[in-house]
Amino acid sequence: MPELAFIVTNSTTLPDAAKIVERAGELGQKITRLPGLDLHTLDFELESGEQMGVRLMTDPIPDLADCPTGPTSAGLDKLQEAPSHIIVHVPSLGSDPMAAMVALAALTTAVMSATEAVATMLGDGVVFHREEVFVSMAEAGVATGTPPPLLLVEITVAPEDGDRMSFLTHGLTLTGRDEELYVTCSHQGDMGLNFVFSLIEEFTEDPSFTYETGSMVPYPTEDGIGAEVNEALLCQRQANPTGEGPPVMRIDLPD
Repeated sequence: MPELAFIVTNSTTLPDAAKIVERAGELGQKITRLPGLDLHTLDFELESGEQMGVRLMTDPIPDLADCPTGPTSAGLDKLQEAPSHIIVHVPSLGSDPMAAMVALAALTTAVMSATEAVATMLGDGVVFHREEVFVSMAEAGVATGTPPPLLLVEITVAPEDGDRMSFLTHGLTLTGRDEELYVTCSHQGDMGLNFVFSLIEEFTEDPSFTYETGSMVPYPTEDGIGAEVNEALLCQRQANPTGEGPPVMRIDLPD
């Protein structure tokens, strides 16, 4: 399966190939520049023998106005202001999807280091992660050999009725689950996102763990994660709120 990444950039010229090679090596990816005549493409050979193409597109990413946003994503104004984007393409990075994600993130970070990167999305991801966030996630993946939770599982944010909002995950199914996580909370509170982060870490560390429908889920309080029944929330299940995709485990935080 081809591996793709998309980099939104403020640069209108091809990245520096030598800098890409150097940064890739620092991230554990030995690559070699291949000769080419295309003024908009750089070609490299990976240690595996696969080729990587880096293609400069001198126009913005299409349909940016419809791109979902989340806590790690770049602002829509920054994305729309960028004049160009880069497509990174590798035919294959092996049969292990987790190792392939780490390798692709490292190679993409190498390309980002040689251009004025604004934000990046891997493959069929859902949000364009801010440049500094993506780089830190890629470096964490290289250090541990596995994608960090927030690279593997993306989060989008949406308004709800009244003074409420929701967080929806995209990627928990990559850990072998058949559902995603859907958490609603007040706009005024600051515990909702931390709660989502903690559940994502819990679910990715132990893919076999879950909360049964009707069970009580400990939730964050000022003193940490509540452990008592009166500091817990009902676990529900429903169809995906987007109207497509896997069903969700729903948890509603109080106002």
